[in-house]
Amino acid sequence: MTAARVASDSPRLVSPYVTLDSSALDAKRTADGGSRSQQARVRRRPIFSPGITIRRMFDFVDLPDRVVLGKDVYIAPTAYVGGDVTLGDQCTVMHHVTIRGDVSAIRIGRRVNIQDGTVIHTNRGVQLDIEDDVSIGHHAVVHCRRVGAGTLIGIGAIVLDDCEIGRRCLIAAGALVPPNTKVPDGKVVMGVPGKVVRDTTETERLYFQEVRESYIHLGRLHAKGVYPNHAGRSG
Repeated sequence: MTAARVASDSPRLVSPYVTLDSSALDAKRTADGGSRSQQARVRRRPIFSPGITIRRMFDFVDLPDRVVLGKDVYIAPTAYVGGDVTLGDQCTVMHHVTIRGDVSAIRIGRRVNIQDGTVIHTNRGVQLDIEDDVSIGHHAVVHCRRVGAGTLIGIGAIVLDDCEIGRRCLIAAGALVPPNTKVPDGKVVMGVPGKVVRDTTETERLYFQEVRESYIHLGRLHAKGVYPNHAGRSG
């Protein structure tokens, strides 16, 4: 077996599926008299079987509720931040964001803005590090291993298990970055599945800076109560 190999000394369960190696696939195809198109349909099979796999699936480790906040952090009252989570100085966490450090630690650097409706979580045994000066757009899902400094993750983008995003990258709006993807520094990722399409431009990098500065300012205004919630107010 390759990808997500299960063994008694495996440190963690990476995926609910395994991938058969090429020799096993060839044997399977020959035995079935099938074609390569049929091969694709049998490439992945579930590993939920009795024994070590099931035991590891439910080998839970309860993390402490240990939220550490830097200076001048704004967290909107409708957000949830809990578990083993650190937020650096001048972070802004907008409304309906979820940052859930209940299965592994989440470390967020300085001047990071996390916009409305975003979900930040990770796998058991995989600490998530979001470095300084990252912007995460509305309704993004960040469920990976690392986001490098100065990166912008666009509106509605999804970054999946064990991904590592380099510094000063742009993950375009609506992109879906597949598990285990490693994106080099300074690249633009677009599409479903997400693929590197080019380098970021100077104009885009200036825009990243503008977004960061804007959300530091907006966080201060919201913290002062400049924009109270008027929901339920009648005219």
